[in-house]
Amino acid sequence: MQVLQSYDKSGNIDVDKLTDNFIKNIPDAQIRGDDGTATDISDDNRITDLPVTVVVDGYDFTIWGSGTVTGEGEEKPERDKLNITSLNLTSTEDSITAKVQASNGNGATYTYYYKLSSSNDWIEIHKGTETTCTIEGLEPNTSYDIKVEATNGDESSSKNGTISTQDNRDLTPPTVQVTQGAVTDSSISISASATDGESGMPDPITYRYYIKKSTDGSYGSPVSTNNNSDYTFSGLESNTTYDIKVEADDNSGNTGSGELRGVKTLITIPDANAPGVIDIEGPKWNGDGTADITITKGDNVDDDLDIEYKKEGDDDYTKLEDGGTIPDLQEGDKIHIHLTDGDRDGEDIVIEIKDETPPTVNVNKGTVTETSITVNVVATDDQSGMPSLITYNYYIKKSTDLSYPTQATTNTTGTYTFGGLDAKTSYDIKVEATDNAGNIGSGELTGVTTLITIPGAGDEGAINIDGPNWHDDGTADVTITKGNDVDDSLTIEYKKDDDDNYTPLTDGDSIDGLKHGDTIHIHLTDGDRDGEDIVIEIKDETPPTVNVTQGATSTNGITVNVNVHDGEGGMPDTPTYNYYIKKTDDPEYPTQPTATDTNASYTFSGLEQGVSYDIKVEVADKAGNTGTGTLPGVRTDTIPDPGDGQTGSIIWGNINWDSSQGTASVTVSKGAGVDESLQLQYQVVIGNSAPTEGAYQTIANGGTISDIANGSTVYARLWDGNNGGNPASIKIEDSTPPTVAVNKGEVTETAISVTVNANDNETGMPSPATYKYYIKRSTDTSYPTTPTETSNTANYTFEGLINNTSYDIKVEVADNAGNTGSGELNLVKTLITIPAGDVEGAINVEGPTWSGGQATITVTKSDDVDDSLYLEYKKEGDQDYTRLEGTAIGNLVNGDKIYIHLTDGTRDGTDKVITISDTTPPSVGVSKGTVTTNSITVNVNANDGESGMSVPPTYEYYIKESTTPTYPTTPDGGASTDASHTFSGLKQNVSYDIQVKTSDISGNPGTGTIMITTGTVPDAGDGQTGSIVWGNVNWDPSQGTASITVSKGAGVDESLQIQYQVVANGGSISESAYQTISNGGTIQNLTHGSVVYARLWDGTNGGNPASINIQDNVKPSATIQFTENTADVGAQITATVTQTDNESGVASGKYIFNTVSENIEEGEASYTGTISGTTVTVSASAEGTYYLHVLTIDRAGNKKETISGAVTIEVPETSAEDIENNPSQYYGQYVNYTPKNNASVKWRIFYAGTNPNVTSDTTSRIYLIADDYISSQYAPNGKEGSEIIAYTDYRLSMDNVINDYAGSSNVTNSFVKPWLSYLNSSYGRNSYYDNMKAVAYMLDTNVWSTFTDSAGKAEYAIGGPTLDLFCTSYNQKYSTKTIQYQSDTYGYNVRWSTGESYDYYIDGLPTNDGLYVISSSSKAEYMWLASPSALDLSTGQRSSGDCSIWRTHGRLALLHQRLWLSPNSMPKIRSPIRTTTRWHIFN
Repeated sequence: MQVLQSYDKSGNIDVDKLTDNFIKNIPDAQIRGDDGTATDISDDNRITDLPVTVVVDGYDFTIWGSGTVTGEGEEKPERDKLNITSLNLTSTEDSITAKVQASNGNGATYTYYYKLSSSNDWIEIHKGTETTCTIEGLEPNTSYDIKVEATNGDESSSKNGTISTQDNRDLTPPTVQVTQGAVTDSSISISASATDGESGMPDPITYRYYIKKSTDGSYGSPVSTNNNSDYTFSGLESNTTYDIKVEADDNSGNTGSGELRGVKTLITIPDANAPGVIDIEGPKWNGDGTADITITKGDNVDDDLDIEYKKEGDDDYTKLEDGGTIPDLQEGDKIHIHLTDGDRDGEDIVIEIKDETPPTVNVNKGTVTETSITVNVVATDDQSGMPSLITYNYYIKKSTDLSYPTQATTNTTGTYTFGGLDAKTSYDIKVEATDNAGNIGSGELTGVTTLITIPGAGDEGAINIDGPNWHDDGTADVTITKGNDVDDSLTIEYKKDDDDNYTPLTDGDSIDGLKHGDTIHIHLTDGDRDGEDIVIEIKDETPPTVNVTQGATSTNGITVNVNVHDGEGGMPDTPTYNYYIKKTDDPEYPTQPTATDTNASYTFSGLEQGVSYDIKVEVADKAGNTGTGTLPGVRTDTIPDPGDGQTGSIIWGNINWDSSQGTASVTVSKGAGVDESLQLQYQVVIGNSAPTEGAYQTIANGGTISDIANGSTVYARLWDGNNGGNPASIKIEDSTPPTVAVNKGEVTETAISVTVNANDNETGMPSPATYKYYIKRSTDTSYPTTPTETSNTANYTFEGLINNTSYDIKVEVADNAGNTGSGELNLVKTLITIPAGDVEGAINVEGPTWSGGQATITVTKSDDVDDSLYLEYKKEGDQDYTRLEGTAIGNLVNGDKIYIHLTDGTRDGTDKVITISDTTPPSVGVSKGTVTTNSITVNVNANDGESGMSVPPTYEYYIKESTTPTYPTTPDGGASTDASHTFSGLKQNVSYDIQVKTSDISGNPGTGTIMITTGTVPDAGDGQTGSIVWGNVNWDPSQGTASITVSKGAGVDESLQIQYQVVANGGSISESAYQTISNGGTIQNLTHGSVVYARLWDGTNGGNPASINIQDNVKPSATIQFTENTADVGAQITATVTQTDNESGVASGKYIFNTVSENIEEGEASYTGTISGTTVTVSASAEGTYYLHVLTIDRAGNKKETISGAVTIEVPETSAEDIENNPSQYYGQYVNYTPKNNASVKWRIFYAGTNPNVTSDTTSRIYLIADDYISSQYAPNGKEGSEIIAYTDYRLSMDNVINDYAGSSNVTNSFVKPWLSYLNSSYGRNSYYDNMKAVAYMLDTNVWSTFTDSAGKAEYAIGGPTLDLFCTSYNQKYSTKTIQYQSDTYGYNVRWSTGESYDYYIDGLPTNDGLYVISSSSKAEYMWLASPSALDLSTGQRSSGDCSIWRTHGRLALLHQRLWLSPNSMPKIRSPIRTTTRWHIFN
């Protein structure tokens, strides 16, 4: 067949061409394996070696290496010749690998040679049977010739090749990154970094910095060349765009560059305080307490700048862009305004909103009496507005007085009544109110006259009253006159109680038409005001005449008629009559009337029959006077007797029984001629008891009395509603027995069941009734005396009877009255017996016999079975039985249950149960299918000759290693209907036993087995050649991890996958840790010291792995660039630290800032700081030359120390502005200050800045305070020479020195006064209280001048901070929770900013810093503040105390008490000092 023309250039068979030609030209061709099996030739099943046997059209042919083809039985040709078919060369920088393929090369020896291509001398490198050889130690980028010779003793073959090693030179420039930093109006800062992935960067890196305007053509020479990665281009033009370039060289001299284009410098932002920068109009007040100001930019301000503002205390500024209006401002608001470009802000100008116009106060007259005047006040302010709770001060004087008193009455309601005034006197009134800005306004009301006094009408001699005088129509009149001394201007007024208004009455006139009970109110009046009323009542006190006459009578009632007359106030239109009655024999009438009615006729009811009664009637006239009339000796009628119950006044009806209830009923009626007004009454009595009077019930004439129990007596009588006649009676009895019917129930061979029905038409049957059951043979003459059963059930079964025998049955039952009835059932015969199915010989069964998967059984009856009985059967699941005709039951299958019994057609014997069963297992054959390294396929054929196999059958496939004794209990993949199954996930090169289970339709299990061995997965090799090949290790320093690629070697089966696992340094390999990766895939996130393992994997089995160790042995590097090379002591200075590692990356950095210029060491304990980010901020407490030492540690643990250039630390000078801007840093710092008196204390910064109470104060000053209590020897005398009282060296009293001061008028220093905002109020400006005198002493700059210094730095000294100064300082240092304060009449109240109410103290000042509270109590307990308190603890005077700072709880207490201090609570004197000179601040 010319071997399908599959020859190579050497004339030998090429197996790849041969395979491809078979697939293309003879697609049905197969390869015959060593085990004799034939498999299709395909891409997955290729020819790999010669000779090979192929099957074509059912014939076997052998193809030899020479191309000779022989058929079956032909002699094979001479052995093929040895031939090297291919030489595959690969190279690295310093090695070349040669891989040989040869035909007929089994047992051949290979000799490998190499030489420079430029040389003629071959060098032998290796000789052996290996088909792969690696030549190492070669020069990079060099051409080499490779030769391989093969020999098997008789034959030889050789092949040459040429290849170059790889080029290892670095020709790639480094990567330079340039990052923009800070930009100002004259400078641009940048950061540069350079990295090189090949030869790397020098340490340190030298950077060349270039800059040009973006409009310029090209860069010039570098501006700077240095080793710093941070650089600032300075001296640039503002608002100008620049391009920047940075160059750096790698270790190979390649130059890389990076650029930053279009970086624009900033514009200059002017100070808002400068003329022409910001124009401000206002404030303009809106009338609601708010004001607006309008802000615009100056004409020369850059268009790119916007205006921003905020209220003092707000966190954020609000943008106004080119300008606009700031609304909703209030008195005292401070507005900070500046220009901004969006990132940078200019200096603020501060505007304070002020209202200096007093409010308008309108005073309106209210109620005026003889002794009081009420005024209503409305205070308004069109600017800052009025407080939500306005305080009004009220003054009053007589109009004849020249001035108002100094003391005012105060409230917040706006309404006030001046009391205790003189009558008919003119007064002037003044009211003051203060607006939100503290401006005081006033309003007046003049010439208000009090009223005259009106006497009360009941006063002696005020009013005279004559009457009442009665008239025939029942009305009366009274006459009224004024007393002689009553003022002529007063008149008389009156009204009745039910009138709304008073009526004027001429002096001496009468009030007519009055009736009894009228109440008249009379008073004097001036037309506007009324005097007290006198009240008179019109009365009629004569009773009326009452006449009583008799009307009709009955057995229980008497009717009377009444006539009444009254001669004065008269009777009501409808009089009320009170009717009384008593028996004539009773001595007294009852206290309460029998009836009260408006009818003049009344019937007394409920009286006793045949009794004499007396009657009385009372009636009242219109005035309430009661008249009485009587009627004695009136007798009631008598009720007739009942008779015998058949004739007379009571008649009984028939007795009727309700057997369902066991009770009777009877009717009762009145006899002929009985009065219709008389009613019937009855009661039922059990047994022989007499009737009870209270137990009678009323019943209608002819009515029925029901529910009467057997044996009861019923009584009935006539009743008039109050009296009853003699009763008639009738007895209720039941003496009739019940009827009893006995009914036949189920009858069996040994038992008879009966049911009973018993009825009684009178008292009825009990529930339950009691039944007595008797039985006897019908041939017996009598029943037994004792019942077979006594029970409460109406059915019973007699058991244990004789088969096929007649019986008689009797049942006795008693009714509710105890009457006994009986019933019988005769000649009841028991049944014959049907044999049970499981009785030996009763039913005979033969079989089953099988045919075609179905079975048949034969069933016959025993000869001893009665002929009247026959056979019935059914299959389990059938509803009905079938009569067996013949003896065969067919069409049965395995598992059928057949139920068979004897029957007489009515009764069935118990079943005989037959189960159809096939117990013969099926036969199971198992054959081998496809086998791989991790899978085996088997095919199954199962047959069964009896009940047959299911269609399709269900198979269970089990597998185990042949060395394992038992199969698993669970089938592989579960049960299946497939007759072919593949076991996957198997071990390579292992023999397995396979078992297949199935069952026939009857469930009989069958089993088949086979043993098969799996194939083998190839080993990985050394990672360079073989089945696993590693790529290069690549580091990602940003993550500190490396990555590497892994690939399958040439010729590896495509179905095999690659698996890998990473083992940490010191760890061990784990079978479960392998992960699958694609061919040529990258393994990432590898760390220093990790070992990566890779192997081939068939899904279950892995070959031996190749491994590679990931190592970083290169130290990291760092650069340090300080923002400046000099700094002040204590000031922070920032260095930019760039740490670099191109392998595992930088893990951490540590630093120390000291005066050592040489290397310290690489031990981490020597470094005190940890680097976070790229900046390190350091400071020094002493001057000198300092160096920053940075220890860089990469993730592999490699360390390197880097030292910065020298930094000079100098002692700084600090301005008031510096301190003001950094209160948390400077407040409490010590200063070098000595007062003239050389007081033995140190001095600390207490506050720096302007006075916030003075908007015009723009000069920042420094305020100092003593760090401890000052000894009494330094406490000055008062301004008039009064001495301070000293109880101890530090416990003092100001009781003497306050006599030298008048109060607030003595606080005169222009610097000091604004720090006491209390002086802004009218009270504060004029305070003369003792606490203000003490404050004046503490603020007297003349007496405290010994605490100023000789150098003239201190402008003044005082005895202690004011509350304003204390809170301003404290709130700056502790801004999260601040102190708020306000003042009233006598001084200050305080609270925290967290929203509590104002009070005389707060707790919680910090006691740990010693600046605001001295922590030690050894010298004194508290210090005085130079401010008055609002709290008043005195009695009878308005003296108040000063504010103080208490050590306990850090309390700020505003105590009001006398200023004599007990020995345990002396003041501590502190001296604030302020200066415009810069101070040196020391720690």
